[in-house]
Amino acid sequence: MKLDPTSLKLFVSVVEEKTIAAAADREHIAAAAVSKRMTELESTLRTKLLTRTNKGVEPTAAGTALLGLARQALRELDEVFFQMQDYARGTRGQIAGWLPGARCELVVRDLRTRGNAEADRRQADGRDREDHADGQLQEEGGGAGGDG
Repeated sequence: MKLDPTSLKLFVSVVEEKTIAAAADREHIAAAAVSKRMTELESTLRTKLLTRTNKGVEPTAAGTALLGLARQALRELDEVFFQMQDYARGTRGQIAGWLPGARCELVVRDLRTRGNAEADRRQADGRDREDHADGQLQEEGGGAGGDG
């Protein structure tokens, strides 16, 4: 198995929810599929990430380190999605044309300012990112009866 966003998102959910069953409910996927993903993730990374007990799960030292890395990776993947949406909407990209001298510089500066304002708005609006991540997981992992 290769490292993938779905497994990282499931791992974050398992650690945050403290049980595989609760993480499975949160992510709308079968608990057996979540458990299998966690086992495969530990195998891929060649280290134990979770300590399983009758009360649930706790991250090991490696699991705690992965938690921070996984959250960062998922945020960066979301940013890839949102920046590409800027291209799709036409709010980012190259401008072809001719403008005389200093006026061209003002237009480019204005476009950069608008682009930065849009990026700031997206960063402040975490709900869009969560909605995208949830949709991606459901699409890849299937419904509650899916095997992920």
